[in-house]
Amino acid sequence: MQRAGLAFPTAVLVLTCLVVAACSEGVDVNEPGRGGRQYRPCRSADLALKRVANESRAETVTYRFENRGDFICMLAGHAGVALIGLDGRPLAVQVRTYGPSPEIARRGEPKVILRPGGAAKFRVIYPTPAPKAACRRFVKVTASAPGSDWGLDAADAADLCGDTIMVSTFWPDTGG
Repeated sequence: MQRAGLAFPTAVLVLTCLVVAACSEGVDVNEPGRGGRQYRPCRSADLALKRVANESRAETVTYRFENRGDFICMLAGHAGVALIGLDGRPLAVQVRTYGPSPEIARRGEPKVILRPGGAAKFRVIYPTPAPKAACRRFVKVTASAPGSDWGLDAADAADLCGDTIMVSTFWPDTGG
């Protein structure tokens, strides 16, 4: 038989445990056995974009989306990327996507869960400059979360010497 005085504290304790479990989710990339939990997609209004670094090859640049919102959200697939020219208009460029590794691809579309303050990275590979190539200058990169209707800007001036860029899938920014 249950005492009347314990029902309310027990309910509060159970509810508190559920809230803490939901809010303590870490950044996740399609780990097997996660149960298919659903999160709302990240929106551009919740994110900040930053250029992180050039890779060992000068044509590869890493960018980072940080969740500046108040809720957990999810990035899936690839960022939308546009290069903005000197005249303020997007350059005509083909965007191809690449990744993930075959072992992740078998588990479905890559997803990264972002807690408030959490971040995900993606890479853009620019064409290798070729001798006598016609190059066009861009002054910023605009990137958008999948499904967003507008993008975020990162100052990033360079010459585009070709007509195709490649954009990777997202992966968690673990600080390394």
